[in-house]
Amino acid sequence: MCESIYAAIGRWRLLEVTAFFALALLSLAPAPASADDGHRLRVMIQNLYAGSFFQEFTAARTPSEIIAAATLTYQHILATRPAERAVVIADEIAKLRPDFVSLHQAAILRTGTAPPATTVTFDLLQSLLGELAAKGAPYEAVAVRPGLDAEAPTALGFNVRLALRDVLIVRGDLLEEGYVKLSNLQIRQYIAASTDTEGYSSIDVTWRDASSGW
Repeated sequence: MCESIYAAIGRWRLLEVTAFFALALLSLAPAPASADDGHRLRVMIQNLYAGSFFQEFTAARTPSEIIAAATLTYQHILATRPAERAVVIADEIAKLRPDFVSLHQAAILRTGTAPPATTVTFDLLQSLLGELAAKGAPYEAVAVRPGLDAEAPTALGFNVRLALRDVLIVRGDLLEEGYVKLSNLQIRQYIAASTDTEGYSSIDVTWRDASSGW
């Protein structure tokens, strides 16, 4: 268990340096008038931050060190106040209203007494989407690429499971009003080991010009 968790964390940190979330844009026409900002496509990249750099895990070598690392990491993640951070990020997105947002480290933290842990402590993606909807700026997730999904016991009497995802979200009004067509979604996963994957996501986007059609 110690070796598999350490390997998963190590590969994920390398992946964060080298991976990208690809947005393939084909047949681009001017953005609709309701998209603001001079009819230009606007894409935002936002790291949601899982809440830890996992240094305790990368230093751990024994089962007892893994338990101590999982306990500290869990406490550190909660100390970063994920729900409050989601509110601040939602405020920024709602103010800028980018057409697409590429989200990194869209974490789900779960706990449980036996693997796999299923009780959700927080889900950064759902928290963010909920905050955006409450602000009158709904977005929809159109591509989700799973990444690290690791679980370890803690000294608190339960296991902690952290799953990371890269997610592409799009303005809900663009979809609802038919200004944008999405097609050819591709999620490519390259299996690096049984505990981790690497890969990318891409999607083709076609805009409808409000005056001349597609």
